[in-house]
Amino acid sequence: MPPASLAVLLALALLLPTAKAASLAVERPLPPLAYNDGDLLTGSIDVALLWYGNVTKVQKNKILAFLKSINADRVPQPNVATWWKVVESYQTFARKPPGPISVRVVSQKQDPGYSQGKVLIKDMIMALIPGLTGGNNNLLAIIVASDGVTVQNMCAGSCWQHGSLTLNDKPQAYVLVGNPENECPICAWPFVRDVHSPRGSPVLRPPSSNLGADTMVMSLAGGLMGAVTNPHGEGFYVEYRNEEVDATASCKGVFGSGSSPGNPGKVLLDRRNFGSFNVYGVARHKFLIPGVWDPKTKSCWTPL
Repeated sequence: MPPASLAVLLALALLLPTAKAASLAVERPLPPLAYNDGDLLTGSIDVALLWYGNVTKVQKNKILAFLKSINADRVPQPNVATWWKVVESYQTFARKPPGPISVRVVSQKQDPGYSQGKVLIKDMIMALIPGLTGGNNNLLAIIVASDGVTVQNMCAGSCWQHGSLTLNDKPQAYVLVGNPENECPICAWPFVRDVHSPRGSPVLRPPSSNLGADTMVMSLAGGLMGAVTNPHGEGFYVEYRNEEVDATASCKGVFGSGSSPGNPGKVLLDRRNFGSFNVYGVARHKFLIPGVWDPKTKSCWTPL
């Protein structure tokens, strides 16, 4: 089979629905997450960041600002750091010493030539990570793929990925996000209309007026909370209808109080550009990020 035909078939396979619904609405109530005695990411998390493809300067700046906001307390409320404290609280429920979890970008690399092609499946991810981390399994690998890259399982209910690979006989945690503007617009909800939502459901404007940048931050927030609370598949999750549901999926589509399928819930409005957001970050950045399952209340915590 010609290489071009093989690439097309791979792309189609990645876009086919799996057992998860393509809608961003999640059936509720879900069973509470359970701790399965595995590792969490704690303490200082050093991040190796790969810009895969033509990630724009605006998108890079927005993503870096979000990562810097995670541990920035001197920011107006509601802020990213308060959201992150709920993620940190998982340590207590795993019977581990409580304390701050810091996130720091220690290296950035560029791959503008799409060295593994424009269809990223797990084998390609495994090929990218050693060059990104230099073989240091203690680094959290974050791959940000540009518009035009098809990411495995995008449009099949998973708008971001986090997981674990075995490299050098040790587990390597990673997060992968893409730009869904053209590849899978449903992953940009609530900034675009979800055909599964009830008629009249709101469509929000992205807080920075850049759909790709704000959607990639939204996805990164989900992937990062999953990587911390369930890095290697044995942390916090619950089996539900033959699927493993973890912190990334438990509050999918929930951004504020009063949320319901097709309704993101309470958000704030930036009067300068009419963008919607739910948290503040460093340097006057504003973000819309998903709620996080709170192990204390056994419900979705939202900033508003």
